[in-house]
Amino acid sequence: MAEFMNRLPACTKSTLQSLDLSATNLSGRIPNDEWRNLSDLLLSDNRLLGSIPLETGMLANLKRLYLDNNNLNGSISRDHLANLENLEYLDLSYNPVHITSNWSPTFSLQYASYARSKIGPQFPRWLKGQSSVTYLDISDASIAHHLPNWFCRVFAHTKYLNISSNQIKGSLPMTLELLSSFQMLDLSSNNLTGRLPKLPQSLRFFKISKNSLSRPFPRKYGAPMLTEMVLSANRMNGTIPTYFCQLQSVLFSLFFQPEQNNLSGNFPELLQHSPQLTVLDLAHNTFAGELPAWISDKLQDLSYLLLRYNMFSGSIPVQLTELGNLQFLDLANNRISGTIPHGLANLKAMAQNSRKFYNPLLRLHVRPITVLFDLKSSVSYYFSYDDSPPIIMKGQELGYTSTLTGEIPEKIGLLRELESLDLSFNELSGEIPWSISEITALIHLNLSYNNLSGRIPLGNQLQTLDDPASMYIGNNYLCGPPLSTICSGPDATEDYPIENMPKKRDFYLGLAVGYAMGLWMVFVIFLFMKTWRSAYFRMFDKLQDGYNVR
Repeated sequence: MAEFMNRLPACTKSTLQSLDLSATNLSGRIPNDEWRNLSDLLLSDNRLLGSIPLETGMLANLKRLYLDNNNLNGSISRDHLANLENLEYLDLSYNPVHITSNWSPTFSLQYASYARSKIGPQFPRWLKGQSSVTYLDISDASIAHHLPNWFCRVFAHTKYLNISSNQIKGSLPMTLELLSSFQMLDLSSNNLTGRLPKLPQSLRFFKISKNSLSRPFPRKYGAPMLTEMVLSANRMNGTIPTYFCQLQSVLFSLFFQPEQNNLSGNFPELLQHSPQLTVLDLAHNTFAGELPAWISDKLQDLSYLLLRYNMFSGSIPVQLTELGNLQFLDLANNRISGTIPHGLANLKAMAQNSRKFYNPLLRLHVRPITVLFDLKSSVSYYFSYDDSPPIIMKGQELGYTSTLTGEIPEKIGLLRELESLDLSFNELSGEIPWSISEITALIHLNLSYNNLSGRIPLGNQLQTLDDPASMYIGNNYLCGPPLSTICSGPDATEDYPIENMPKKRDFYLGLAVGYAMGLWMVFVIFLFMKTWRSAYFRMFDKLQDGYNVR
């Protein structure tokens, strides 16, 4: 970087006001030259290293300083940035810099980000002087302390606050609702305990997953503007309160995830009032009863439905196949039994290359959704939203008494975008549909430990899968490659590649249709054409007379 700066005309040191070199692949150290009139210094997303020069604190006119996503190190003490009284925007995130506890900034920031910096272990006391901040990110900053008693007073005007991925302990302040400016609050992945307090009125997004909150939901919830809430991996119990359905926001519960708590009751009826729900995660709770038929009617935008590890019973509702946007379905480890619905072709999001998952409010960095259909009875998988999410419907486990029966639907082959199909550890019977080789996106298949029989289909896509023998193990009546069991009968040595199967099926279908049409035409001719009918019977009479003469 120093080489680049030395090429600039000397006069720029006194006249240059804004310097933006973000994402220009700069390396080396930050120059310690004095750029007296500089108001914007933007050096994000480069390969800068070393410590922040003390001379940076002499840039008295500086308003914006962005040094995020570099390799800067060292400590920031009270001598750094000492004279930057006009500084309003500061981003030091994603650098291993250490901000000492005695740092006393002279500026009052509106925007501050110290994500993945080394701020802890104490909650930074120097934040007490930042009451004007509207955006603050101190996530993953090695803080292992309680929320201070001045928390609600200092952050009364803050709109965005991210304190996730630290080790903050203790309970949430009961005065949290007084933070009237909050719109986004992320406290996830900490060690918070106690109960959930009443939330601020203006809050739109709230994430407090992966903590140790307990007790039921509060009687009064607040947050009428709430659109997204993530409560997963806590210890909350009881039922989902009915006041959720009273929230008036049209985007309510686009992302509702009380997963891994101890919530109970039937499938929440209040969700009928959330027609724009796209993501619903109720996994790892104790919900019971049958899945309602109104899901397809009331939740038509649903694309992500995760219900595993509950006590739901009954059969898989046929109405689920009417959810045209559904890309992720997990009913694993419940008491669900019966057959796989045959209307799989209606799951258009799995059949077409239309995988989309974008939420502008969350701005999640979500990879493209992996379309996966899993009916396995196993605990070997766990998918988070940062992974490639699956479409799952598993069988029994952990004392749950139900399994899926019947045959694999022939129309499974219509789900062209299916990437993983796992039907293992059930009681499925019959032959494996030849259409399974028509799933061109398939990269994982497991049909082991069922009662399947007949010849194993062949096809180019199936031949590319890893460990082909293990995907069929535990089905004693399957035969043909890749198993060592040879198919018996007159066709034992024949191969039936999948590309020939539609032709064979079309041949028999055409033969049947032709036979029926021919028979019908003969019947019509004899019925309406008297001369033909008379000639036909005279011919039989002559043949009979000739036979009698002999």
